[in-house]
Amino acid sequence: MFQPKFSGKPVAILSNNDGCVISRSNEVKVAGIPMDAPAFQIKEMVKEMNVQLNFSRKLSYGLSICLILFEHFLFSHPVTMTNYIDKVA
Repeated sequence: MFQPKFSGKPVAILSNNDGCVISRSNEVKVAGIPMDAPAFQIKEMVKEMNVQLNFSRKLSYGLSICLILFEHFLFSHPVTMTNYIDKVA
């Protein structure tokens, strides 16, 4: 879990494009909020249960992973132009 502060609390993740539930915690499942439910249809249940709604962060997590990999390979596998030219030639 990327945000431990939400552990044990009702959390639902909404899609970025249409605002439908794409992931949910066990607490939200037990409450009966279905997958693919649009946010406007579950508005009352969200208020009653104090459900934390978040949007999908696929892009930001993907970029974070790419940055970590880039930094790892940049510092652990230094490449110089001399090495590159020797391999091409």
